[in-house]
Amino acid sequence: MVASYRCNEIKGEVMAILEPGVEELNAEVCQKYCDRFPQTCKQLLTDGFNQYGGATKNYPTEVSKKVKEELMRELLSRMETLFLYQLKHVNNRLVAQFKEEASALIQASILFPARK
Repeated sequence: MVASYRCNEIKGEVMAILEPGVEELNAEVCQKYCDRFPQTCKQLLTDGFNQYGGATKNYPTEVSKKVKEELMRELLSRMETLFLYQLKHVNNRLVAQFKEEASALIQASILFPARK
């Protein structure tokens, strides 16, 4: 019971430590496409799990593992909005690229119509 309580406290501490990094990424990805998005997300998750693992290594594995899974769900839930913003920017880029290519094809067919 004490182990569960302490592991949950550590989970909260890890979330608090990672929050500034999540907020910084959020501020960027809300505005524009973020080239470093995958690396930053991976680094945040890795840092969080490393901190949690180091702080809970002396507690029973079954307890720390259960709380670690909760930590993972909370982190991914917290970052879900970031994923959605990034997907929106990816979608916008792809649509813009498609429009440019379609326009170029249309222009090419107007300027150089197919000969019969």
